Amino acid sequence: MKLFSHFSNSIFALAMVAILFAGCKDDESPVDESLAVITSIDPINGPVGSEVRIIGRNFGETAGDHTVIFNGGSQAEITAVTNEQITVTVPEGATTGKINLTTLGRTISSPVFTVTAPEPQPEPETGITAVQPNQVAEGMTVRIRGNNFGDAVSDHVVTFNGTEANITSVTDNTITVVVPANVTGGRVVLTMGGETYEGPEFTILEENVDLSQGFSMDAGIATIGSAFVYEDQAVEGITALRLTPEKADRVGVAYYGTRIPVEGGFETTFDFRIARPGRPEGQTGEVGAEGLAFIIQNDPAGLEARGHRGGSLGYAGITNAVAIEFDAYKNTNENGDNDMKDPNGNHISVQTNHANRFGPIFAEKDYSLGYTTDESNPDLPAFIGNETSSHTAKIVYTPGTLQVFLDDMTTPALEVEMTLTDYMQLTEGKAFVGFTAATGVNWGWASHDILNWTLQPSTSGTGAGE
Repeated sequence: MKLFSHFSNSIFALAMVAILFAGCKDDESPVDESLAVITSIDPINGPVGSEVRIIGRNFGETAGDHTVIFNGGSQAEITAVTNEQITVTVPEGATTGKINLTTLGRTISSPVFTVTAPEPQPEPETGITAVQPNQVAEGMTVRIRGNNFGDAVSDHVVTFNGTEANITSVTDNTITVVVPANVTGGRVVLTMGGETYEGPEFTILEENVDLSQGFSMDAGIATIGSAFVYEDQAVEGITALRLTPEKADRVGVAYYGTRIPVEGGFETTFDFRIARPGRPEGQTGEVGAEGLAFIIQNDPAGLEARGHRGGSLGYAGITNAVAIEFDAYKNTNENGDNDMKDPNGNHISVQTNHANRFGPIFAEKDYSLGYTTDESNPDLPAFIGNETSSHTAKIVYTPGTLQVFLDDMTTPALEVEMTLTDYMQLTEGKAFVGFTAATGVNWGWASHDILNWTLQPSTSGTGAGE
C-alpha cells in the first residue's frame, strides 16, 4: 500500500507541473517583430565628436523619428539612418554609460559606451599655408593664411618676390597686406623672429577678365561690404560671387584686382541671378529689392570705393565713374512719390554725373544717359527669379556708343551715345571694373549673384574684339 501511495503522489506532482507549464505558455504575449531592437554599438568607446553606429533592426529611415541620449544626459546629433543602423556624433557633455534610443515613444538601451579623452593634437607647424588671392596686382589686399603668426605687426616682414609689402594687420592665423608697386610674379616670403618662411608662388593679374567658369578665392577679386565668393549649391560645380544676401540694408561691391584698358573699347559678358525676394511683414507692393550694376570707376579710393545703400544700388556716391544698372525696384518716398523717377521696377539704365565728371555719380534718372521703359522694351525679362534661373548680360563699348544686351545677344536692349572720357578721367586709358548691388533699407530684399564673368579690352582702340 505504501508503494502504491508513493507512486500516486509522484504521478499527481508531475501532472500539476505539466498543467502549470502549459498555463504559463498560454499566458505569454507574442513578440512584436516590428519593434526597433539594438544588437550592438560600434565602436564601444570614443571621444566627444567621434562617430558611433547603433546597430540593430527596424529603425526605419527617418532621422526625425528618433532621439539618441548618451547616459541620460546629452542628446546626440543623428547624421544618418538606415533600417539596420543609426549613425550619431558623441555630443559635448557626454559621459560613460548606456545610449538610450527613443523611437516613436518607445525607449531602448544599448550596451555601455565609454567616453574617452580626446587624443592630443600636435601643435600646428609655424608658417604659411595659403595666399588669398594668389593672382595679385598693385594695391590689392591679400591675406596670408598660416599658423603661429602672433599679433604684432612690427614683428613681421612680408615680401612679394623680394619687394616688401605694407602689413595692415596680424592675427595668429592671418596676415593682411597690400601688394606693393612694381611687383613681379614669384613667391611670398615671411620673415618673423629671425626665421624665414616661404609661401606659395603668386602670379600677376592680366589686364583682361576670364572667369567664364566661375569665381574662386584665387581669382583676384577684391570684395567690399557684404560681397564674398562662395560655392553655389543651386548650380553644381559653380563658385559664384554673392554681392548681397537676402537681407535688408546690405551693400556689396566687388572689383577685378587691377585696372583694365577701357578707353579704346571693350566687351564684357556675365551671368547674374537675383533671387530669394522678400519684404517686411505688412509691406505692400513689389517683392524683392533693389538690383545690381556693372561699374567702371577711377575713384581715389580705388579697390575700396563703395556707394550707398537702397536705391543707390551700391554705386551712387562713387566718384569718377559710369554705372550700367539692372534696377529691380521702383523706388518711392514715404508719400508714395517716385522720388528717383524710376521708369518702372525692372529697367536698365546708364548712370553718370554729366554735370561734373569728377564728382559722385547718382542713381536718379536725371543723371541717366538712357534707360529702358515699358514702352521701349515691353518684353524685357524680369530680373528677379529663383535659385535656378539667371540672365546673361553683355555690354559692348566702342568710343561713341555703348550697347547693353540681355539674354538676346543679337539685338541690344539699350543703346546710348557716349564716350567714357566725357564722363570720367582714366589712368593711362585704364579704370577699375566690377559690380555693385544693394538691398532695400525699408522696402525689401533679394540675393544678388554674379555666376561668371569675362571682359576683353579692344586691341585696336576702335571697339571690343576688333
